[in-house]
Amino acid sequence: MASTTPPRKLAVLGGGMGSMAAVFALTQDAGWQSRYDITVYQLGWRLGGKGASGRGMAPEDHHRIEEHGVHVFFGFYTNAFRLMKACYEELGRPPGSLLATWQDAFKGMNNVVLAEQMPDGSWDPWQWKPAPRPGDPTLDGTTQSLGAYLETVASWFHEAWEDLFATSKAAPADSAATAQLQQKLGLHQDLMQHLAGAPRIAAAQLHALQAGPGQAPALQGAVDVFEQLLAGIVTASRLALEFGWSVFHEAIQQPRSPLERQVRKTWILGNYLYANLNGIHACGVLRQGYESINGQDYRQWLAAHAMADNGAMAGSSLVRWLYDALFAYQAGDMGKPSLEAGTMLLTTVRLALTYNGDFLYKMQAGMGDIVFAPLYEVLARRGVKFEFFHRVLALEEEEGNTIARIRLERQARTKDGSPYRPLVDVVDSENLTLPCWPAAPDYEQLEGGAALRAALADSGNTLESYAPSPQAETVVLERDQFDQVLLGISLGALPQVGQQLVDANERWKNLAAKVGTVATFGAQLWMDRTLQQLVPDAAAPLHQPAIFVGFDYDGQPLDSYADMTQVLPRESWPAGSAAPASIAYFCSPLDDAQGTEGQPGADRARALALQFLRTQAKVVWPASLDAAGAFDWNRLVDPRPEPGTGEARLDAQFFIGVANPSDRYVATFAGSSQYRLWPNDCGFDNLVPTGDWVRNSFNIGCIEATTMSGLQAANVIAGRQLGEGIAGWGFLAKPLA
Repeated sequence: MASTTPPRKLAVLGGGMGSMAAVFALTQDAGWQSRYDITVYQLGWRLGGKGASGRGMAPEDHHRIEEHGVHVFFGFYTNAFRLMKACYEELGRPPGSLLATWQDAFKGMNNVVLAEQMPDGSWDPWQWKPAPRPGDPTLDGTTQSLGAYLETVASWFHEAWEDLFATSKAAPADSAATAQLQQKLGLHQDLMQHLAGAPRIAAAQLHALQAGPGQAPALQGAVDVFEQLLAGIVTASRLALEFGWSVFHEAIQQPRSPLERQVRKTWILGNYLYANLNGIHACGVLRQGYESINGQDYRQWLAAHAMADNGAMAGSSLVRWLYDALFAYQAGDMGKPSLEAGTMLLTTVRLALTYNGDFLYKMQAGMGDIVFAPLYEVLARRGVKFEFFHRVLALEEEEGNTIARIRLERQARTKDGSPYRPLVDVVDSENLTLPCWPAAPDYEQLEGGAALRAALADSGNTLESYAPSPQAETVVLERDQFDQVLLGISLGALPQVGQQLVDANERWKNLAAKVGTVATFGAQLWMDRTLQQLVPDAAAPLHQPAIFVGFDYDGQPLDSYADMTQVLPRESWPAGSAAPASIAYFCSPLDDAQGTEGQPGADRARALALQFLRTQAKVVWPASLDAAGAFDWNRLVDPRPEPGTGEARLDAQFFIGVANPSDRYVATFAGSSQYRLWPNDCGFDNLVPTGDWVRNSFNIGCIEATTMSGLQAANVIAGRQLGEGIAGWGFLAKPLA
């Protein structure tokens, strides 16, 4: 007999990945409409949150992709990839059509370059090419035993020294210093190989002790034996490093030749691995869980458990890029780094040890095109309702534990009252068509669209601004219009939309005060030369497409760069010499003290890009310079009817500063995760939060953690166990407890 219970009305506030993952999971099963009536309320004209992208629609834009920053999927993003796989399979694009499958949409890459700065101030790009692994990223990489992971780490320690000895033998003795170092390496090779190999032997014994995936040893009392073997790995590693420092400390601290630089990198990697293992053992992390050290900053924790080396390891790009990638700077100030030690330890394990397939994957068009357009199409087809142009003003609580009403602003109405059609079909440079989000709304669909466009232009706002629309109407959803609220608006907007929650609940007050956010910016440059022309040395790490990270060349750098030329065919550039040959994306934190929101943020981003091109382009693109050794501004493509000259060509590129509070990156500063809220215990009985600010057993601002939070939220709403069906949920929480 069919149920007579009416479906629960779910009001979804915000259309970022947390919300979309939750809604996708809730509507996955046939007959979901009998259980839920789902409406998504979205600011402006597009979904995506911090992952939103748009297409430039002016003729001179040629449908260029405009992102919020640099977005990639790492190979351990199991839940995000599973979601994309299911979405593309249901989307059902015809075989052979453009981006028909998730494998077409995401392509693997294994070239990461760290911007290692030498003691003399010069830059020595440090290339890391992780080996592809069997399978694909939809497979769960957290199912190995702890012993297996530790054996892998110990093997890296050994292989780093083996690679150094091989490099030494192949290097030409082109200086007295190099010849002397080669002699030292040859003299001590046997002993170093023995010392560096000892941790791997101990780790292999430990691996054999364990019985199951991610589990403690099966034998009675074997936990103590496990920890004794871990102590043996740590001791053996320390002995190898002590000897290595005694012999090579001069090369490590003052490298002059390529071989000495290789010695320094080997030391940094070895000391980094040792510091993590020693810290795990000394702090009892395997018994007490990684969160037990979250009150400490990761770099400081590493330094406390490393071999003393005058800061070579802790100050290296191997550590620095983790802070840069996670915008881990309080208020965006690069002089105030902070990153939770335990959460970062978990992240490095996930990043390096649990990926499947390739190390990372690049999207083959904009993130909006690849992720959020397919999600929108599938969810709309399933019957989810979308109310675009609805800005949430306030959640109003009652009796301290219930959301009584939702106050919104309707920013615009469609002319005929029908649902807004948000996607446009873009015909790209290869004459192929792809549904995409435009970078501005289609005013032709809106009542008074021309007047609305003009009024917004005069004010400097958009329909994604946290400012009243010129056509603002207040809409109030009363308690009888929703049963549950899925709050997917990010933490930065909490003072605007959730102040009553903060005032009513001490945990929400702590959340707002103690979980920090960071303003960010993005810069995109369209170049008239290929990457190989800009970096002609075929042996250079940046000659091939790469992610270049840790490039902290001054107080406010463009510290992360990615060649994104793979998206160029998906734009609509005409054939000929005026078309771009490559695209470069940059992102970095923005210092709050400098002004960040709206146009000031974009202006600041432009100023930082100008500084980079004037002073640092030679490091990234050696052949981008003119005869005088300065950046050649003609390398920037300017498709405007009247192209600029010199630095004015920068005005034809794209810059974005964080435009809204909800766009601010949610950081994981030391000691902050404890103040995040679990979605099943947030203090309000009809409210379920989701997003990268919600506690989810992987409290890092990334698409995987956000997807996990969405799946958690769906489990709460559906009455399932919190972590049910979520790959990696609870990984390394307390493996030996």
